[in-house]
Amino acid sequence: MRIAPGPPPLTGGGGDLAAACAYANGFDQDAKPFAGSATPIACRDKSAATAAVGTYKPNAFGLFDTAGNVASWTADCWNASIARVPADGTARTDGDCRRHVMRGGSWADTSLAAADRAGVPAGRATVGQGFRLARVL
Repeated sequence: MRIAPGPPPLTGGGGDLAAACAYANGFDQDAKPFAGSATPIACRDKSAATAAVGTYKPNAFGLFDTAGNVASWTADCWNASIARVPADGTARTDGDCRRHVMRGGSWADTSLAAADRAGVPAGRATVGQGFRLARVL
């Protein structure tokens, strides 16, 4: 993740799927369909699979690469509810720790919302999963 130079843009992709391809790499018209794939998003992001860092516009906060490309592994143990998630940003360590929370979507998904979450077995790996590194500046 890198910070955009200058002031952040006043508008972003938000929930507008037609604008999504400017901000994130999802399953769109440029993706290669695969067995069981959904109907692609009606835009083109110029990437058939994963894309290079910084390919897309920054979000309204000036942050690049916060949505799409790969869904993000987290350190949180799986719980069906988000109730009792630590407010300080530490990992949730109660629940089913044989599975961890995967957030967001990838180049193979039509939903790229950070709020999307699934419990994925530890050790499972696919081309649509990854992790993001962040540091406090």
